[in-house]
Amino acid sequence: MQENGLHGYLSFMRNRLKILTNTTFQTIIAICFVLAFGSHLPLSISRGFYTFSVLIRDLLMYVLPIAIFTYITSMLAGLKQQAFLLVGVLLFFEALSNTLSISYAYGIGFFVYNKISLLSNPFQKAESLVPYFSLGQFRPLFYTVDKGTFLGVLTGFFFATGKGTSIMPFFYKLRKLIDLIFSKILAK
Repeated sequence: MQENGLHGYLSFMRNRLKILTNTTFQTIIAICFVLAFGSHLPLSISRGFYTFSVLIRDLLMYVLPIAIFTYITSMLAGLKQQAFLLVGVLLFFEALSNTLSISYAYGIGFFVYNKISLLSNPFQKAESLVPYFSLGQFRPLFYTVDKGTFLGVLTGFFFATGKGTSIMPFFYKLRKLIDLIFSKILAK
């Protein structure tokens, strides 16, 4: 009986740990923490959190153009002749998605803006939003996600026509490396 009770307790604790390691749960807890205690944090700590957030964003902005270029190129090259149809369908749904999300955000912002008074919160001082450092200032202006997408589509179309197939193993290896970066480093 004692063993079953211990086993049940350990199972209960494992389930609790799964909940605590859930990213959604952690995000909700972080938002609640900032809303409850954000105005009481010292400026140096809030700037530290903001610097960490900016660092993650900057690292993603360095990785994303290469990742998107690689994924699109290898996907379109693998689809061969269906690549042209896929890009047309994707462009249509991308335009539709952007239109709907902009309309939704504008509608929500229009109705909610006057009801929320976050600007009077002392935590929102301009000084608290200055990071200690930023890697984004070293990124060239031409190195953007949209250019990675465009180059990926162009090279994917080139490889989809059957030309340059000898370089495709390089793109597959690069895609595996990017998968590793996203799953093991940036996802943690």
